[in-house]
Amino acid sequence: MDNYYKILGVNRDSSTDEIKKAFRALAKKYHPDNDSGDKKKFEEINMAYQILSDEQKRKAYDDKLDAASNRTNSQFEQNTSHTKKTASPKGEKTDPYRNVEEQFASFFGFRPGEKPGQYGSNEEKPLDTSAMFSSFFKPNKGKKF
Repeated sequence: MDNYYKILGVNRDSSTDEIKKAFRALAKKYHPDNDSGDKKKFEEINMAYQILSDEQKRKAYDDKLDAASNRTNSQFEQNTSHTKKTASPKGEKTDPYRNVEEQFASFFGFRPGEKPGQYGSNEEKPLDTSAMFSSFFKPNKGKKF
């Protein structure tokens, strides 16, 4: 979503007169008939002015801007929440990576430190990764990188 306030170079609490002044200055500068004119920029400025100069459209735009800002902030908090250590109900700190074993188990079919087959009696046999790991981690005899 374009920020019309930034396009016109005004604050969100600017008056209608301040918005009009900013629009006129930018419209004069970027008008396509000028040598240094920019049609795309001029259309962008014109759209911003059309929205911000009308009180009803401006209020609707501000509401959308607030909703987008709240949505972005909540997504940021969700994305960064895994890096925070949180207190459990008993007051002890919990590890943010506590679900790693569960993710490992769901992918490979067994938990780290357990023998395959102990994960669940009704589970399918897990993926045998021993050959893959042994070939990957076997020492390079005489080979240099």
